[in-house]
Amino acid sequence: RKHMVLHLMQRENIAACTIQSMVRSVSARKTFEERLDSVLLVQAWVRGNRLAYEYRRVKDATVLIQCFCRGMKIRRQIQVHQAATAKIQRIWRGHHAYSTYTERVMSTISIQAIMRGMINAKQYSRMKCNIVALQSLVRGFSLRGDMELWRFSACKVQRVWRG
Repeated sequence: RKHMVLHLMQRENIAACTIQSMVRSVSARKTFEERLDSVLLVQAWVRGNRLAYEYRRVKDATVLIQCFCRGMKIRRQIQVHQAATAKIQRIWRGHHAYSTYTERVMSTISIQAIMRGMINAKQYSRMKCNIVALQSLVRGFSLRGDMELWRFSACKVQRVWRG
């Protein structure tokens, strides 16, 4: 009987150890799972912060690159607009200079024509006066010659008439 009690005590002892082992295992597993959850939570928080930092860094770099590219694009557009503006101004200035030149040439030609007309009119007037004077001299000379002949004829007629 003693043997049986001993055997029973051993079995109870083994059962108690097994139960204690199981309780410790469950408690350890529970603690491990709590710690694992805490570790996973901290890791997730660290990873989230690291990813947020990396995202902000990439976003800032992307914005900087976009800003640079947009600036280059705008500067190129400004260059194209400035070149087009310069070309338009060059063409307009050429057209304006040609128009002004043509207008001045036409004005010069008109002034020259008027001056030539005035000079020709003065020359014509002088020439006409000279011709009129010459004609009067010739007529006077011719008339004086005719007058001599008429006087001579009149004297002859009077002599014949007086007897």
